[in-house]
Amino acid sequence: MRLIDRFGLLLTDPDYAMSDQYESPALLDAFWIVSLYAIFTSLRPLLDGVMATGSFGIGFLSFILSFLLVYVTWVFLTLFMHIVADFWGGLGELPNAASVVGMAAVPMVVTSVVSLIVSVGGHAFLEGDDMSVISTVNAGLNWLGMAWGWPGVLCYFGLKHGEALPRFKAATITAMAFCGMALYEIISLDI
Repeated sequence: MRLIDRFGLLLTDPDYAMSDQYESPALLDAFWIVSLYAIFTSLRPLLDGVMATGSFGIGFLSFILSFLLVYVTWVFLTLFMHIVADFWGGLGELPNAASVVGMAAVPMVVTSVVSLIVSVGGHAFLEGDDMSVISTVNAGLNWLGMAWGWPGVLCYFGLKHGEALPRFKAATITAMAFCGMALYEIISLDI
């Protein structure tokens, strides 16, 4: 299956898109999807850093750190999900987990593009306190991406197929990862 076909199927028919991941994990597709997510999600910190400080250096540093954090998150989620799945009798190997978690970033690509558009619009049309609306919209997009992609619905289908887990176990592992990431998001909110 070509990457562009898989990209669309992951958004519209994730069960079918992930169905071949036990037999032949698509690591290269997963790498390109995570790379797209890393680029698009890192453009917003670049923009915010330049706008807030007037310094391209600060914006570029924010870009690099955000870019690297996406790959660290991919590795962490992959290891977490594979170790727990293996403990619970999953039949997949580490490449299976890396592939399905990487491909589960597709919704995050979409939400990061929308978030970037919202941020650019916010910087162009709003000032000062009005920017809190943009932060709230971006937080909502982040939660949508988490529920849909990392570590949400697509990770469930990925674990079900890539690790050959029963539905309940795949759902439980996904719920544990989601709760952990949700707790992190809540703790890191600027309230």
